[in-house]
Amino acid sequence: DLLADLLASGGSTLTLAKTPLKRGVPPTIWKLTQLTRLDLSGACIGALPALGSMQLTHVVMRRNAFAAFPEALLAMAPSLSFVDFSYNRIRELPRAFGTLTNLHVVNFEYNCLREINANLAALTKLEALELTGNELIAVPPELGHAPALWRLRLGDNPIMSIPAEVYHRGTAALKQFLTDSSPLTLPVPPSTLRSDLQRLHAQETGDRLDCLVHCVNDRG
Repeated sequence: DLLADLLASGGSTLTLAKTPLKRGVPPTIWKLTQLTRLDLSGACIGALPALGSMQLTHVVMRRNAFAAFPEALLAMAPSLSFVDFSYNRIRELPRAFGTLTNLHVVNFEYNCLREINANLAALTKLEALELTGNELIAVPPELGHAPALWRLRLGDNPIMSIPAEVYHRGTAALKQFLTDSSPLTLPVPPSTLRSDLQRLHAQETGDRLDCLVHCVNDRG
């Protein structure tokens, strides 16, 4: 069979797209330590086991039943460069997703994401981020600073803060809009903060005294 042939030949790519795996992923797959590309699209699966010593670079899990990003793939940080989990049911990404620093392409189109972490902007090699068709109501402004990002897709989301004309002008305009939405916040020196508090306290005290004087005068 296909798995036996791969095991014998040392093949590095396995595609079982549209092959329902009703009993789960065959354990034999996880013995294929030479695999770098794995496509289990449409396999009716929603979880992955520990992947041992595998060093996958490309993982495609389109049209499955994942409700969360598999923790097993977080161990692939040194090698993983391409993930496609479009058309699943993922509601949030783990904070540790930002540790997958070798990622170039990320596709979570048509999931149920309600928010994404700002640490995605720390993925300095990220070139394409596909988030069309989720439940996002906002996008971290930090994404505007992602250095390698040239493709950002956010359509079909309930995001109200980005004007339609910005979408139509493409990724460069989106990144600029996000960058402009992230004002530089400078720390307030403690001495200035103390001075401001003292001034406010004095002002409030003076206001109360003025009020008391007016009350006494009115009664007199």
